[in-house]
Amino acid sequence: MNSMKKESGFLSGIASGRYSHAYLVSCPDFGRAHRLVRRAAALLCFGNEDREPEEYSDFWEFDSGELGRQDVIRLKSELSLSTYTGTCRVIIIKSVHLLNETLQNALLKTLEEPPTNTVLLLTGVESNLLPTIRSRCTKIRIPPLDGDVLKNALCDMGANDQNTDILARACQGALDRAEAMLNDPASMELYFRAIDLLKSALDCYPSFDEAEKLCKDRADARLVVEFMLTFARDMLISKTDANLYLKPDGEASRYAKRFTIRGISGIIDVLVEADRRFLTNVRPQDTVNWMLIGIMRLSEEHRTEE
Repeated sequence: MNSMKKESGFLSGIASGRYSHAYLVSCPDFGRAHRLVRRAAALLCFGNEDREPEEYSDFWEFDSGELGRQDVIRLKSELSLSTYTGTCRVIIIKSVHLLNETLQNALLKTLEEPPTNTVLLLTGVESNLLPTIRSRCTKIRIPPLDGDVLKNALCDMGANDQNTDILARACQGALDRAEAMLNDPASMELYFRAIDLLKSALDCYPSFDEAEKLCKDRADARLVVEFMLTFARDMLISKTDANLYLKPDGEASRYAKRFTIRGISGIIDVLVEADRRFLTNVRPQDTVNWMLIGIMRLSEEHRTEE
């Protein structure tokens, strides 16, 4: 099912009155996910997806990047009160994967015992959430834009032929992120440095000094790992001949020949675990160093005959 059909099916269910108490909308393009849940919220509030949900007395929206423990406690307290309208209460929590484990557990209490006539619309990266959070939400997974659609959109924004391939791959179908990278040379540089750092670990000579420079900031460290994942997944696609929306990167294909499928899968697992560790209080540099050592060990253990 393509992106448009998936979005339409979700909104049709809401409009028909058949909806759950909590949804988790995941999409590579965070902007698309946010716009979709706002349309769903407008349907719940007014029966009209073109309305602004802020006009509704019982609508709240939160950005997880700005939520603290006291905010979550206050939200739970407010949810125990009666609604102003006497009907449906709608809450959007944007980028819920940015909540640390403590705050996710606090939110879990609300999902386990949902208030009457309340619908929570969460957006975020599914793999970065506690399994208990995921299990209590109806999951709406919106696939990435088709590679050709994304490249055409980037060309319309002024990207050249070389940049469209790089941006489409780095952003894995997320147009808003690709546009942001196109307009930010620093993020493009970070992408190339992240891939070079991964290759140094794959070659069994990880550059810890470079990791220290790249990953002082937790947000940059997560982006570095995300870029690495695109390369590692391209390696796996090349090895398995999976038919996805973008052909694998040529350099990733060359690296893939050096490793077994099990080894590449293990590298992806290490990268995913590193991303999860960024949600804890461990220093990002320590997590990245652990990750590089893990990749180097897998590279030594699962090489093919060259």
